[in-house]
Amino acid sequence: MFGGRHFPKDVILLCVRWYLAYLKAAGAVIHSTEDIVKDLNRLATFHPNLRARVSKLIDVIRNVEGEVLIEGNVPASAVKSTTAMNVTKGLRFVQAIGFVLTAYDMSVATKISIEKKSAKPITAETIRQVGGWGSALAGAKIGGIAGAAVGIETGPGAIVTGAVGALIFGTAGYFGADWVADYVYAN
Repeated sequence: MFGGRHFPKDVILLCVRWYLAYLKAAGAVIHSTEDIVKDLNRLATFHPNLRARVSKLIDVIRNVEGEVLIEGNVPASAVKSTTAMNVTKGLRFVQAIGFVLTAYDMSVATKISIEKKSAKPITAETIRQVGGWGSALAGAKIGGIAGAAVGIETGPGAIVTGAVGALIFGTAGYFGADWVADYVYAN
């Protein structure tokens, strides 16, 4: 259960206990692994055709995940810190600006395609946009993985490394796709 950890087991368990106490104080109900298993067994009793699937699920819940469920009023700060929420909002703003610029570029390319009676301008712009956004998505994942590799697995650090990856790879992807698109229609 603690394989690949970066902190001692007792520190991890202490943090989990604090987190659970915080959630309980906020009014959340925590359903233990055994509560989940009881409900799954009850489900299998009423639906015998699901017994094999439920047994596999129970095995994973007990032996791999140690899953618990949290029900009720869980404050956003229990999931993300204020800093992480603000960083996320900032990144959403940047993404919205990117969407607006994409819409503008596509509308300009559409107008040129109509004027020239050719699909080449809109095709070239589509290549640029797909290259940029696709690379940004891949870069966000690569940035997140790179952050995890150096020990930044969660919180604002993971968001920042993902954002940096998205910016770097998105920019590189856009300009790489621009180079390809210029063979279709130079802008």
